[in-house]
Amino acid sequence: MNIHRAHESIRHADGKIELGWLLTQHRFYVLYEHKLADVVAFRATGRRMRILCGEHELTRRNVCRNVRRNFGNGCTAMIMLVPDEPARVATRRFLQFVFPRRLWSRISILTHAGCRQQLVKLAHDSETITSVTVVERPAAADGVKTIAA
Repeated sequence: MNIHRAHESIRHADGKIELGWLLTQHRFYVLYEHKLADVVAFRATGRRMRILCGEHELTRRNVCRNVRRNFGNGCTAMIMLVPDEPARVATRRFLQFVFPRRLWSRISILTHAGCRQQLVKLAHDSETITSVTVVERPAAADGVKTIAA
């Protein structure tokens, strides 16, 4: 499996692995560095194939290019892993400014801490996880979405 790409920091590679592990725990099949996406996860839901692309974004420098490329390659939704809460809010606002709602509404932004919380929750959860859903955070006035099981 090709997890590492040339000229990539260890921090970036670790974030990709963390994101891939989370999706694997949600019963997705995961590929790393497929079609230039950090993580591509897929699974059948009914008659349709659900394809998620994951990107570990340490800065907003490549966000637009990654979003256009991933949705252009056929992903149905996207997950971005960012360092912290201020980065999550700033990235969401940036996406809302640059892209139409039909596109940015299919992008979930998750912090490292949120990803770790999901992994801990999944490790202690005895029930079978059937899907990853995108839900509104109750206290978020800026329309920020997050992953919930």
